[in-house]
Amino acid sequence: MSQGADDTQDWFFSQAWQAAEREVDADLEAGRVHEFQSADEAIRFLRRYCGEDSGLWRGRLSEES
Repeated sequence: MSQGADDTQDWFFSQAWQAAEREVDADLEAGRVHEFQSADEAIRFLRRYCGEDSGLWRGRLSEES
């Protein structure tokens, strides 16, 4: 599976994990990221946008965010 890593690192080289890594890279490149000044600010954001009907899941945020 992995090259040069011990067996405890095999999860990182799984197809599913690598697909998720590519998704993250695409989000970063497209600017779909958020920066927070504190953990509390991040938690408030997550609580506000955790619903599946949120525009966040489709790469859109409301003007107020």
